[in-house]
Amino acid sequence: PCGDLQSQRYLTQGCAAVTDPARTMLGSAQKQWFLQQMTGSTATWKVWANEVMLCQYLVGPPGAPQVEYFDLDQWDGYPVERAQILGTIKQAGVQNFVAISGDAHLYLASTLKTNFNDPNEAPMGVEFMVGAISSGNYLDAMVEPPIDLSTIPSLPAGAVRAAQTGLPIDNFERLVMAYNPHIKFFNGSTWGYAILTVTPQRMICDFRVVSTVKQPTATLSQLASFTVPVNSASIAQTV
Repeated sequence: PCGDLQSQRYLTQGCAAVTDPARTMLGSAQKQWFLQQMTGSTATWKVWANEVMLCQYLVGPPGAPQVEYFDLDQWDGYPVERAQILGTIKQAGVQNFVAISGDAHLYLASTLKTNFNDPNEAPMGVEFMVGAISSGNYLDAMVEPPIDLSTIPSLPAGAVRAAQTGLPIDNFERLVMAYNPHIKFFNGSTWGYAILTVTPQRMICDFRVVSTVKQPTATLSQLASFTVPVNSASIAQTV
């Protein structure tokens, strides 16, 4: 919405066009169809196979002068439409709404709100995002250009050094969750896939990772596991 340059798309405070009510990712016809399907469904679980990160992802505390959006190519670049979609689903009383997302090459578990900046608003759904299978992961993108973390005033120097030297990025991941309290899990330093197990009583999301993508002898392990009870827009991490 703010231009095609890297500096206008990533790690930016945005521009007036971001909040333009006319901006749309889905288009009017597709959005109308989607909302009809979601609000009219009699299925227990309503799962949205969504292309890019749906939840808000800020680099910096909400309301701070230096707060930035990490990526305006995601739904953060379409906040009015996102609020309209989630608000319509919420107002219709839809239960068990789950978005499954990709694109960002990281693992994420988040609750969803119509207004992510309102700490008192109850979640209306959840989102799970899967990491990269074999391509560069989130850590790779931070270590290599074009993203220069040292230019972000809101990031502590320790987190920047950890990312850019290839050290564990636990500090950065904890920082992301602190700035975005709806995000309950964030990992961008691994590769793998996710498995959803759906029953009438619960949904279970297992994040599986491999030790390396450079050797055929890689080992497989469980990164994390989450349970979403039926009729509850909450995430419980069990592993």
